Amino acid sequence: ITPTETPRTPMPLPTATSEMEPMPVPTNDTWQDLAPQPKDAELPRTKVFAVKAETTVQDGEVWLHLQGQLPTPCHRLRVEVTREEDTLLVHVYAVLPDPNAMCIQTLKPFNVQLRLDVPPMDYTVKVQTP
Repeated sequence: ITPTETPRTPMPLPTATSEMEPMPVPTNDTWQDLAPQPKDAELPRTKVFAVKAETTVQDGEVWLHLQGQLPTPCHRLRVEVTREEDTLLVHVYAVLPDPNAMCIQTLKPFNVQLRLDVPPMDYTVKVQTP
C-alpha cells in the first residue's frame, strides 16, 4: 500500500496495553517496548511477515490487534501508528538489536493488542512494512 501525500500526525503513545488471547507466543510488550527506540536509528529495518491488523472498540476505547511473524526470535517488533481522518496507517517492522548474536533461524509469531488514543469510530487500517 502506498501512503498518500497528506501530512501525517504521529499518534501519542498510549499508557495502557494488553495482550490478545490466544497468544501463540507469550509476550510482555507494551507501547514503550514496541515504539521505535533511540538506538533503532542505527539499525536496519527488517520486514515482518503475514501481518494481520484490525481494530475493535471496547468500552469506548479503540484497540489495535496485530498478528504476524518476526524473522527470528532475536528480532524486536516495532510499531508506529499515524491517523489520517478515518484511516490508521500502521508501520510494522522489526529490528535486530545485536546483529552479531547467535540466533536460531526460525520465524517467531507475535500477537499483540494495543490501545490507541483515538476517538471510537470505524477505521480503515493500512499496514505498511519495509
